[in-house]
Amino acid sequence: MDLPQGCGFGTSGSGALSLALALNGLMGGPLSETHAASLAHRAEVECRTGLGSVLGAWSGGFLHRTLPGAPGTGSTQQLEYSDDLTGVALVFGPLSTSRLLATPEVQAKMKLAASLTHPSEFRSLSIQEFLVLSRTFADTLQLWTPALLQALNQLQNSPFLFSMLLFGEGLFTLVDSAQVPQLYSLLRPLGGQILSCPLDPKGARLL
Repeated sequence: MDLPQGCGFGTSGSGALSLALALNGLMGGPLSETHAASLAHRAEVECRTGLGSVLGAWSGGFLHRTLPGAPGTGSTQQLEYSDDLTGVALVFGPLSTSRLLATPEVQAKMKLAASLTHPSEFRSLSIQEFLVLSRTFADTLQLWTPALLQALNQLQNSPFLFSMLLFGEGLFTLVDSAQVPQLYSLLRPLGGQILSCPLDPKGARLL
């Protein structure tokens, strides 16, 4: 795959999900697609490579999880966004999800961060409000590396708000597609790998 692995893009979850759907399709579909997707979630949780990536990839779009768990058990709520919304990330390297999820201190900070970033009304959440909540979550976890702190310092006067890829040594933001060239110009001098893509409204499916 083109995405760097272990950098917070959900590659383990999407890999497990795509494999589960492909094998199920190859065998003639003995399981429902939802059941097959739930097995991918179970594998990711047991391997400690993630907690909610499968449900997000399965659902697609721009969403928040109203109920945690696997596809068929967990639930999501779609948030409004423009068709040209684009995710842009600056990546310096990986962080070990399995190690971090097994660390009691990180687990405690994740629970605290979740309690601090849960607005009463999600459906009306703007992109800017989402980025503020995401940044508050990342600041509460306190997993910023020297490279990320240096990049944030150099970007503090930019018109864009950045948060941290979880879990990965990288930053991300969401912008209109017309702003992408300006954002690339700001990020190129910082080093690292720049990636961008639009949002897929449909989620995982067999082609």
